[in-house]
Amino acid sequence: ITDPLTGIAFPGNIIPKSRVYQYGPNILSVLPLPNTTVGGTRYNYTSQALTNSPSREDILRVDYNLSDKTRLTGRMIRNSNESTCNYAATFSMGYNFPLAEVGQTAHPINVSFTLMHTFSPTLTNELIFGVNRSDTESLPASPNLLRSTYGMNFPLLFNDAPGSNFLPSLQFGGVANQTAAQTQIYSLPRSSVNNVINIIDNLMKVGGDHM
Repeated sequence: ITDPLTGIAFPGNIIPKSRVYQYGPNILSVLPLPNTTVGGTRYNYTSQALTNSPSREDILRVDYNLSDKTRLTGRMIRNSNESTCNYAATFSMGYNFPLAEVGQTAHPINVSFTLMHTFSPTLTNELIFGVNRSDTESLPASPNLLRSTYGMNFPLLFNDAPGSNFLPSLQFGGVANQTAAQTQIYSLPRSSVNNVINIIDNLMKVGGDHM
């Protein structure tokens, strides 16, 4: 092993600890120790992890006759979806290591009302009003994604940017057939809210054989 500063081999072919990059051991501590040889030159670590994904759906429907010719129908659907997984590939992040739990919650809700009125046997009107709201949030469920867990306190170009407290992207060169040993943390925590309002009116007239 040659000293890049002198061009001469290190004594005993061993790099002195004083010359090792300060955060090098911390970065290596992110990687788990090998536990298999099945992967050959492609990989040397395998794992299995459970994914917890409870969900619930509540539906409420109301039908009310305002009169003989007017009917009001209301419906509300509310979902609650939560997932906690160790290997995630969502819009927020995709990574291969470390083994870290990420939780994602979604609470969409849909409310709609339909007002049907019959003016005559040949003329009816249907008014539909609906509101849909989706709320999704992704959060780390363990400290395994934080830089501080591994003592990586080196400064960044933007220390206050969202996600700056998470592990940076890591890529390793010089490894044959290596294509997946990297981690990418895009932005956590992440929250997305989307509101959609629909107003539809259908007027139907029957005249003879035509509608």
